[in-house]
Amino acid sequence: MTKWSLHFNLLFAFRRIIYAAIIVIAYEHPVIQSVGFAIVCCIILTYHLIVRPYAFQVINLIMIYNEISICVVAGMLFLFNNPIESKSQNFLMGWICIGIVVIALLINILYQIYSQFKHWVSFIKKI
Repeated sequence: MTKWSLHFNLLFAFRRIIYAAIIVIAYEHPVIQSVGFAIVCCIILTYHLIVRPYAFQVINLIMIYNEISICVVAGMLFLFNNPIESKSQNFLMGWICIGIVVIALLINILYQIYSQFKHWVSFIKKI
């Protein structure tokens, strides 16, 4: 762990404040919102790649995957900002975004279930 990994909670809170500020300040400019969202995502992804703030490598990898998923969805926001004539393309892009988020969510949930199961097994063995 480095001194930068100790600042993860502060960075996480600061990211939320930046997201809120982008939404409020650029509320009439969705392209600027998308650019700001993508920039913040790339900065957080770079932080996770360089600092690796968690003690367990698996958690670092899951967080990197989460940030990559967010960056992909942020990139897809540019497609939603440009009007597309085909409703089927809009529909497909929307389902792709939903799929990316659901896969990331499932990976996180499955890891938490595995982690809790492992914890309970070790707890039961101690008894």
